[in-house]
Amino acid sequence: MDQWRHHASVLAGLLLMGCVGSNHSISAWNAQLRALLGYSQADISLVCSMASFGAYFSVSPGFVFDQIGAHSSVLLGGVLLGGIYLGLYTGLTSIPEAMTPLGVGIAFAVLGQASNFGVFAALGPNEELYGAENRGKVMALELAAFSAGGALFAEVYERFFDADVPRYFRFMACLLFAVFMLAWVALYRPRKENLSRGVVAAPPMHALDEFMPPETHIQKDVHAVGEDTRLLATVPHLSPAETTDITGRAILTDLRFWLLFTTVFILVGSSLFIMANIAFIVESLGGGVEQIPTMVALFSVGNCCGRVTAGIASDSVLERCPRIYFVSLASILVGAIHTLFLVIPRDYLVIPITLAGVADGVMFAAFPVLIRETFGARHFGKNFGLISVANALGFPLFYSPVGSFVYSRSAQSVDGVQKCMGDQCFQPVFLLVVTLSVVSLLASLNLLAGVLLMLGVGSIYALSAWNAQLKALLHLSQAGISTVSAMTMLGSYLSYFPGVLFDRLGPYTSVLLSGGALLVVHCAMFAALQYVPQSVSPVAIGSALLVVGLLSAFCIFASIVPNEALFGDPNRGKVMAALTSAYSCGGAFFAFVFHAGFHGNDVPGYFLFVGGYLLAACLFGWCVFDRPIHTEAKIGEKKRSRSVEFVAGNTGVALDGAVEDMGIENSEDLTGMLLLADPRFWLLFLPVMIVIGAGLLVMSNVAFIVESLHGPMEQVPLMVALFSIVNTVGRLATGVISDHLLTRYPRAYFAGASALLTAMTQVAFLTVPVNWLVLPVAMAGFSEGVMFGSFPVIIREEFGLLHFGKNYGLVSLANCIGYPLFFSPLASYLYQRSAMIRDNDGIEKCFGAQCFGPVFMVAIVLSAVALGCCIELARLQRQHKRYSYQTLTDRRIQP
Repeated sequence: MDQWRHHASVLAGLLLMGCVGSNHSISAWNAQLRALLGYSQADISLVCSMASFGAYFSVSPGFVFDQIGAHSSVLLGGVLLGGIYLGLYTGLTSIPEAMTPLGVGIAFAVLGQASNFGVFAALGPNEELYGAENRGKVMALELAAFSAGGALFAEVYERFFDADVPRYFRFMACLLFAVFMLAWVALYRPRKENLSRGVVAAPPMHALDEFMPPETHIQKDVHAVGEDTRLLATVPHLSPAETTDITGRAILTDLRFWLLFTTVFILVGSSLFIMANIAFIVESLGGGVEQIPTMVALFSVGNCCGRVTAGIASDSVLERCPRIYFVSLASILVGAIHTLFLVIPRDYLVIPITLAGVADGVMFAAFPVLIRETFGARHFGKNFGLISVANALGFPLFYSPVGSFVYSRSAQSVDGVQKCMGDQCFQPVFLLVVTLSVVSLLASLNLLAGVLLMLGVGSIYALSAWNAQLKALLHLSQAGISTVSAMTMLGSYLSYFPGVLFDRLGPYTSVLLSGGALLVVHCAMFAALQYVPQSVSPVAIGSALLVVGLLSAFCIFASIVPNEALFGDPNRGKVMAALTSAYSCGGAFFAFVFHAGFHGNDVPGYFLFVGGYLLAACLFGWCVFDRPIHTEAKIGEKKRSRSVEFVAGNTGVALDGAVEDMGIENSEDLTGMLLLADPRFWLLFLPVMIVIGAGLLVMSNVAFIVESLHGPMEQVPLMVALFSIVNTVGRLATGVISDHLLTRYPRAYFAGASALLTAMTQVAFLTVPVNWLVLPVAMAGFSEGVMFGSFPVIIREEFGLLHFGKNYGLVSLANCIGYPLFFSPLASYLYQRSAMIRDNDGIEKCFGAQCFGPVFMVAIVLSAVALGCCIELARLQRQHKRYSYQTLTDRRIQP
């Protein structure tokens, strides 16, 4: 009997969701409503936006639902929906002149609010009927019915009510009231004997208590700061009864809430933007307008399939893959889909539109279950409503206004109607979504703060974008600008002293102090360059940039230490590669910002912007960096390093779902004299000094190298950006591949590959035609990226995490020597020795292969030395106990 009651309850939920899904068919009849009431485009847009806002701002319905329960909510929702639709029918037939856009919009906003009662009632009583292992399937099925409802009622309207909006509203009033009353009868009610299993000393404090598993009544709405603060830490073997029920202020101070909120805001909002603008997108891009009805239907079909498939798949792989990874998948899909909109032939627009529905479906199959499993069932209504505020903001208040602004900017009047034709109508929005989908991906993986921080300090890599303008602004000689560049790199890589302080202060204090100090220094540089440039000497501006580099080291350490083991030992390389590649991306990003936002010449304004960005990124990191779980482990205060808290108390979640101890039993904790006496340190130090020094030589002198060889100067901005892009690719590729091959090849092999690539790069500079100089510049970026993808992980794995800040700083002294104290003075000396021309401003210039050729030859010889060191380091790593070259043990925590 219970089985039939379960089936009937789920069927009632499907009917509820299908009927309230009629909200998605608004595009089928809004044009006729506009004509019937004589509304303008702005008026009907207001009505549609208020309808969407009401449907997605579900905090108030959620609060009411949690107070009165599922069955009372169904009665209330049925009465409200039936009454409002009947009122709209009466108004349209009797007093259409009184139907103002604001009044109709308010009515649809209330309709949207009332429809949430149907959503909550379909999910609340049914999600646990078939056990936690099938929760994803049940919720995905219910949500898929919501999506299918949009396509179903659009078809019903066109087939039976086309152009007769009032009669359609009357039909909806009767249908919704009948379905909600049927659901009141059929929705599951627990038997009294089921409720008696739990000890209830007082009347239930909450309407959903009847649906709670036994013994959850005694749970408290608390959330200890630092305990399981990652969505990723949802361990599959935990039973529903072990989920803490939180809401209100507790959930708003929980990092997991904001990570999920961010992804819903970005991904669902972008999909709703596509759904609401299919006709305009196809029209503006010159696609087949006759295919629009088919595209609308395929969006809904794809959405439905995405929900069902993602629900089933997430349940099937839950033991190995947390549900949050399906949000990551949706982020990747959204980014790829909007890239398709930019490049796909116009006859195939149906493909990205269908895929947009699928991506939206995957997201809707994931985030409601995550809400339930992460924050508990007791306050599901309020919590779902709080997350759904993201939907109320994402499309109606963000994507829609942005899209309307971009569209109207390029639109022209055609027969009194604004129309826009061409790529420019929606291209900026597509590019914005691609960028935000990357943010969403990082938020779902809890790496967003680290990546944003590394992106900011990577602005140092944009040096070549503005050093020529700084040279002209201050009337510096080549030796003067070389001094500035060298001091900038010296500060950036002289990170031993910041490392010592970081190990004592910890990541949170460090990132907070460095953010404030970076803003102060950048403001001082802005004021000096803007108001008294004649008083600024090369040493003064170089010293300021040296301090910026030193402070940036705190940000680098604070990004790496809390994040490097989030996904377990087998994925450390990927995580650190993602973070260091963001550092490299900073060069391309800030070079673009300088040229696009500051017209390629406003150096003072650019410095002020960078300072503001760094402060914001540091504050964001301080708020969201993962806090460790404190244990009872006792560590002597005199020897304690603040980095050790990430060794003693955390667990990392491997990408295969395994929960791994973050202990460092396979690595020694060395620093100081012990580190300096270890041959592995020097075998790593020398290749880093040579390879990164050679890379920095190219990065800092791109403009001067191209100019001296009579190359295409107009390509210099492209070369600077390309250096950073391929540097990023090199870091990411090295991290992924070295993790994959870790059981067979030591990471030192990849450091050796970077040395070999460096030698090939210098040969290319000596031999390629000047029109192909972009090739060796790109090769230089890639080879440096491979080294940066290798040596931080080698430091961590060979010498431990306990003194990571100091050890990273000691190895980074190689960077302080390689470029600032060796390659830069050598290049400057050879350049000035061969310089024969002074331009109108008296600036020295050198032309010919002799300007940089000898430096390239020296780099080739030294690269051979670096390669030999890497080969010996690999041999020692093979002997080291960490590299057993067997499959890594799965240390999964058992239930």
